[in-house]
Amino acid sequence: MRDPTAFIDVMADGFESPDLFNDSSLPVTRESQKEWNYCGPASCQMVAQAFGMTAEQDAIWNALRPLMVAPAQWYTDPRAISSYLAPITAGRESFSDIRCADNITALKRFVYAIVHLGTPPIILVNSGGHWVVVVGVRIIFHDKERLHARIAGLFVADPSPAIKSVEFRPLGNDFLNLAFTKCAVAGQWENSYVFWGAQDDRLTMTALDIDVKQRPTGGAGHLEDSTISDFILEDLRFYGAATASVPLAGGAASTFHVNVGGPDEYHIKLLVRDGNPIWTIFSIQGLELTSVTSEGFVAPPNDQLVKDMVKKAYGYTNVSVRNGLHWKPCLQLRSKYEVFRTVDSDAGEIYVTNLGRMFDTLSLVPDANWLAG
Repeated sequence: MRDPTAFIDVMADGFESPDLFNDSSLPVTRESQKEWNYCGPASCQMVAQAFGMTAEQDAIWNALRPLMVAPAQWYTDPRAISSYLAPITAGRESFSDIRCADNITALKRFVYAIVHLGTPPIILVNSGGHWVVVVGVRIIFHDKERLHARIAGLFVADPSPAIKSVEFRPLGNDFLNLAFTKCAVAGQWENSYVFWGAQDDRLTMTALDIDVKQRPTGGAGHLEDSTISDFILEDLRFYGAATASVPLAGGAASTFHVNVGGPDEYHIKLLVRDGNPIWTIFSIQGLELTSVTSEGFVAPPNDQLVKDMVKKAYGYTNVSVRNGLHWKPCLQLRSKYEVFRTVDSDAGEIYVTNLGRMFDTLSLVPDANWLAG
């Protein structure tokens, strides 16, 4: 167990720690899920490895099956995760599947688990659709005694294959209202914030708040690239990355706009900090930074994609790429950050994702038909 008064100051994902900025981060190796419905096993694998246990995702998936209490509704339910990890975390404070009525209490328990117990919590996001692991937390103290503080953001290891590294997720409206939301799956966890983690939050701080970056929203219309860049840099400074900048001309990757199928659109932009690239994802609808990662999104230019597809290995001819990147709820896309371009060819429409995967059809399904977790 860690010293209950100590925070570990680290440099994470290109963020510097000036006075009273403190990142407490755990040595967790991010793993990609092997199958599209393996976010639960992948999250368990990350926690198990942090405790020195080696396990493959297929084996974890099989071990979770008899531990399920709601297999008709979940791929991996909260109780199965709790039961699987119980012997691995034995000797620590009691960890279990938790239901919280409010997100403030849940966030305090994340901080307690990471800072005081050295154990990464697993949290349910997207109203019950996905499991991720919280591997670190950014705390900004309001006083030198470190008694009053706010949570600025979390470092999240998302097992989705479309995410390449640990992300810094600011605690803005995107995370609090769209990602870490109450479970919508009918049953014992319904209408609660659900996670596997510590059962209490005996923090030494007397006050711990959430301070959301506010910016007027609505009616934004078309925003110039330079305006969005200014917004992103302003948010980065607010969250502790003061030295980020726009790349110099010549050789830098393009900016990408992603329509995610609803009213929102994401602006994915490459920035530079101390000579190293960081990918930023910005919500046009919410006018806020939603994610920062060191290698989260890479897509080849359209002209290069055409050259690749007309190579003999693929055999396509008369290839052209339509404008825009898109996302739809379908079996082929495993994250809203795995997006596709539509390619026209002699063989018909082809959908090419930013991971380089190609499909000639997308299996669209209503959200109601998906199992949770």
